[in-house]
Amino acid sequence: MFKSSDYSELAGSLATVAIASLGGPLSAVGAVLAGVVKHAQGGYEAAAPTRDLRRQVSAGIRQWAASEKFATEEVNRGLALAVELVARSGPDVNAIAALNFDPREASRLVLDRAKAEDSYWGTEDHYEVAARALEVTYRVLIEQFRATETALLPAIQ
Repeated sequence: MFKSSDYSELAGSLATVAIASLGGPLSAVGAVLAGVVKHAQGGYEAAAPTRDLRRQVSAGIRQWAASEKFATEEVNRGLALAVELVARSGPDVNAIAALNFDPREASRLVLDRAKAEDSYWGTEDHYEVAARALEVTYRVLIEQFRATETALLPAIQ
């Protein structure tokens, strides 16, 4: 199904969709459904912080997956699922602010919605990969937001 080379592309898509979801889930869903994730990545990648986000998300997931000894196909299935979940129900910046910019709470929000919609959640390894991918993505995304928006963050909170 997936090749090992798909890994970085999927991790990059996850980061891109998470960034798009900050504008609201509909903007992320639109990006995915319209098939413009690659095009959106080109626009988002123009900024160095976005490239850094993609690298950090990919590295964080890769290190964890290697330590857990997951097969490449399971990692790729989990990443693809995480992309879909963020596109469908990723919190926007207002929802993340309401959660006090807590990455665990942001990923938990997405996971709770996913578990409510999927009675098979947790029965296969790719679900665990998806959950970890969400945690890593929101941790890196929120850390980066905090670092770049130091003046705006107190006003939002």
